[in-house]
Order: sequence, then C-alpha cells, then structure tokens
Amino acid sequence: MFGSTIVDTAIGLIFVYLLVSLVVSAANELLAALFKWRAGNLSQGIRQLLQDPSLTDSPPSSTNIH
Repeated sequence: MFGSTIVDTAIGLIFVYLLVSLVVSAANELLAALFKWRAGNLSQGIRQLLQDPSLTDSPPSSTNIH
C-alpha cells in the first residue's frame, strides 16, 4: 500500500491491536452487565470509601470540648 513492508506491517499491527482491544472491551462490558458486577463493585467501593476506621474501632465519645 505505502511501498514499505515495515510501514504496512506497523499499520496492520495497529489495526489488529485496536480490533482485539475493542472486542475484549465489548466482551468485558457484556459480562459485567450479565452478572451485574458493576453494581456490586460500585456498592463495595462506596462502602469502603465511606468507612471510617476510627469509628469502627471504638465507640464515639460523648464529651464536649470547649
């Protein structure tokens, strides 16, 4: 096409990697939707983000500091 085997091979490899990455991404999205992994992972991630280790180790104190 461009007269150079190296350039043709490089362009071919780029298109093959692009195609494979699109197929794998689509398969990943399909599996995540079928098994509802996204909702589970999101829920678990939010719980971990909102979890405060200092509150779970000891009960909250009721003393007021003035």
